[in-house]
Amino acid sequence: TSKNIAEFICYLGIAVLASRMKVNLPGITGTMSVNFLFVLLGVLELSFSETLILGCVSILVQSVYPDRPNALQVTFARRMAAGLTFNANYTFSKNLSDTNGGRSAYYWKDAKSLTSTDQTHVFNALVVYELPFGNGKAVPVSNSAVARALVSGWRIAAITRVFSGLPLASIGASCNLPNAGSCQASFNPAFSGDVRINGDWGSGDLLGANPPAFLDKNAFVNPAPYTYGNTPITDAFGLRAPYAFNQDLSLKREFRIHERMRFLLQWDAFNAFNQVRFAAPSINTTSAGFGKITSQTNTPRLMQIVTRLEF
Repeated sequence: TSKNIAEFICYLGIAVLASRMKVNLPGITGTMSVNFLFVLLGVLELSFSETLILGCVSILVQSVYPDRPNALQVTFARRMAAGLTFNANYTFSKNLSDTNGGRSAYYWKDAKSLTSTDQTHVFNALVVYELPFGNGKAVPVSNSAVARALVSGWRIAAITRVFSGLPLASIGASCNLPNAGSCQASFNPAFSGDVRINGDWGSGDLLGANPPAFLDKNAFVNPAPYTYGNTPITDAFGLRAPYAFNQDLSLKREFRIHERMRFLLQWDAFNAFNQVRFAAPSINTTSAGFGKITSQTNTPRLMQIVTRLEF
């Protein structure tokens, strides 16, 4: 506990308020939050736990201010112990830019939007586990040299990736523009309901004679002559391409022949569960294929067996 609760609360309150303030330091590119000064003072005046709380709360407050890009990154890691090591990380982010291309150079301020590479959620995990079979392991093996060679020393590894789909680009339309600019649709003021139709991305018979559309074309209209469409450069209606999940697996065993020679046997499975990642649908309202998905962006499951002799 703090020797002086009031002192800690005072430090915390000022540090939170200072989280909004940024300063430019000589010789350093970018800006730095003023609250780092209070973290340094906390190191001198407060306990370690109180300083940690002060820093974490300040960072959290910075991430939720409405006038700042939202971002969060969390990592969990374990060094190799008891045959297990892993590293897992999650990133929450929001990537804004005005370089996506605008309706017109005269309306460049209106061009600020999510970038075409924005991914709100990204999760990655790497796990390596040495199977607990063999002498000195949790599950001992008989004294047979053949049994030990076949059962012990195997390692399994898994790489998992889950991430949000990218924002859909500008909605195409038929336009009669002024002198210059890009053509994009306008929102239909008479439209109500959900722009997403026919279930989840990829539902239904995509390869049939009449594949389903997943976007309602009635949500958009062509802009009036000599005007620019009012849909954003990206992310109209918050629409994004399908999210992605991928799982890679590997099983590996090294056989030591003698001191300077060993034999490696490895089995790999990429996209082990044969997941399909659908491409974004067509978003040109002048096309008969509007809202339809016609391809995928990943490859089917691929397996390989690797052998290598090292000496």
